[in-house]
Amino acid sequence: MEGVETTDHAKRKIFLRPKFAYWDKGIMAVIGKNVSVMRTEKVRMKGFFAWIA
Repeated sequence: MEGVETTDHAKRKIFLRPKFAYWDKGIMAVIGKNVSVMRTEKVRMKGFFAWIA
């Protein structure tokens, strides 16, 4: 009976898990010293201001 209980427990863990949700926060890349690019859903920046963001 232990095997059946373990299987039931595993099934509950797998099927009752919340759905995976991904939230894209944007991209940021450093190009050089004090220079970078940044893009989010509403904002795009490049240069020094993107580097300090």
